[in-house]
Amino acid sequence: GEKQKSLNSVIEFIESDNFEKGSHILLIGGEIFDSPQINNNLNLFFDNIINKMCDNTIDLLYLNTNLLYKNTDSLYYFLNLIVQNKLSERLKFTTSFDIKGRYSSNKMYELYRRNLESIKQKFPSINIIANVILTKALCEFIKTLIQKHNYSITDIENQYVGCKIMFIPYIVFDKD
Repeated sequence: GEKQKSLNSVIEFIESDNFEKGSHILLIGGEIFDSPQINNNLNLFFDNIINKMCDNTIDLLYLNTNLLYKNTDSLYYFLNLIVQNKLSERLKFTTSFDIKGRYSSNKMYELYRRNLESIKQKFPSINIIANVILTKALCEFIKTLIQKHNYSITDIENQYVGCKIMFIPYIVFDKD
């Protein structure tokens, strides 16, 4: 119910007088693609967003998804719309990658990689960036790979993350 209310709120705002034509939209949080029960409504939502992009009501669309779900139907529906309407350059597609915490098991990491590789293969015009927070665990991991194996950031992107990396500073709330 909350996800449906959020989708409705976004469309109401875009259609209101408060929305400035040509603005950018960011869809993040609440992992909308991991809710098969709203797939039909989600697809209608994306139809609406694509129409708003085609008529330049929306300039850029930023989409962040964790790729940790098995049912990719709505995601692929949306990416097909982006490609069919030649909007790949106006989609800023991001995911996240962490060394510690994000993947509760190797199966979850494998699911992330499988979904990422599938998107890259099926939608080569979509540019994917992984946001990587510079935590202590990640910095130690990178430091080890560089010192012991002479890895470069490109090597890490290719072998571990699967796409280009955008490093994000970590704001310290505790010692880790």
